[in-house]
Amino acid sequence: MPHTPIRLHGVVRLSAAAGVLLGVGAFAQSSVPAVADGDGSDTTPEQLFESRISPAIVQAKCVYCHVAGGASAGTRLVFLPAASANHLARNFETLENFVARVPQGTARVLAKIAGDAGHRGGEQVALGSEDHAAMQGFLSGLLESAGRLPSQGVAGVGYYNYESPHSNPIAVLPDGSLAYVANTPADTVDVIDSATDAIVARVPVGIDPVGVAVRPDGREVWVSNHVSDSVSVIDADPNSPTRHQVLATIQDIDAATKSTRFDEPVGIAFASNLKAYVALSSSNRVAVVDVLRRRVVRHLQITAQDPRALAVRGNRLYVVPFESNNQTQISGCWKENIDGALCTFDAREHVTEAVGGAAQSLSTGYVADIVRHPDIPDRDLYVFDTATDVLVEVADTLGTLLYGIAVDSSAQVFIAQAEARNDANGKAGTLGHGPAISAKSRRRMGRGLAGR
Repeated sequence: MPHTPIRLHGVVRLSAAAGVLLGVGAFAQSSVPAVADGDGSDTTPEQLFESRISPAIVQAKCVYCHVAGGASAGTRLVFLPAASANHLARNFETLENFVARVPQGTARVLAKIAGDAGHRGGEQVALGSEDHAAMQGFLSGLLESAGRLPSQGVAGVGYYNYESPHSNPIAVLPDGSLAYVANTPADTVDVIDSATDAIVARVPVGIDPVGVAVRPDGREVWVSNHVSDSVSVIDADPNSPTRHQVLATIQDIDAATKSTRFDEPVGIAFASNLKAYVALSSSNRVAVVDVLRRRVVRHLQITAQDPRALAVRGNRLYVVPFESNNQTQISGCWKENIDGALCTFDAREHVTEAVGGAAQSLSTGYVADIVRHPDIPDRDLYVFDTATDVLVEVADTLGTLLYGIAVDSSAQVFIAQAEARNDANGKAGTLGHGPAISAKSRRRMGRGLAGR
């Protein structure tokens, strides 16, 4: 296909499309180091590939592993060595197809050649180098000529809206200049200038980003990808040539089973520039992450269901589970424990061993209430010491569904929550209480039934 020229005058001027893709400052004025001789000539992606990308990166770096019979022969990036006929056209097409068809293909290539994103070959092209800038300009030229943004994906390809839960989906730099927002359906983090409310960058991340946190020094932004089971680390350093690009992807894969140990992350909180916490909602744990090594070093067990929201204040980590319970249950028990209050029927006879199976609707002759049982655990807030990761306190009776948490400078904890009223029906069985509705509604219902 024909490709739009990239004009080089000592710098590569990125279009608005490329600026959105790579997140390099303001779109029209963004730049990266020069990748050509600076003679002002128009350079197409093909010309840039032939003059710089192929000899300096593909043939000098990549082809040793990413070649038929090489260590990376099973990947989607397999190149022809320079001795092969038509190697330039074939290798160009390989990169072009990868960027067009693989989600976040550009960001993945840039991260991998710099030694991130699980690249087994380590660093091949240093961040901030002219070769890395050349690859960045080349890939942005491919996407610019294709006339699309990576967040739009390949035409006709998509997935269902998973409706993943948010926890702190907006974070602001320490100086208040930029806000980073999880754009969940677009699989991006959108960067907003707080002075103008303009979107100045859009960073492709994993599937369903839901939580955002800024490292205390403001140099990195972390986003949890709920469906991808990962955290994307975004460069937020204003002096970095890779600003607003994904520097690394944090995962935790079991080497034996090849399954994730980083299942459905949601909330993120930093204890310092060296230590972070990530709530792993579906496994009822919090991962403790070494920030510099991008590695999970231990887990904190949460003995309640679905931890999502986190907050750090001082030397304390605060964690709330989304579904924490409210001590309610159906008033069934073994026959010998029936007391007419907390227990009103034999659960063995009418449920677990009921005629026709375990469907209690097939068993008759008993009454059931919804009761609050004092022996049922109700763990709502977990507090850990961030220096030792030791659990120091568990608070209860704070709510049933716990959505968000904030802690002020005096260690007052504020929780957004909803308290279930499933016990408001009271003695629905023993005393014939009906649904918890107003007297006015009950009168209306009575008139309606009488008129039938």
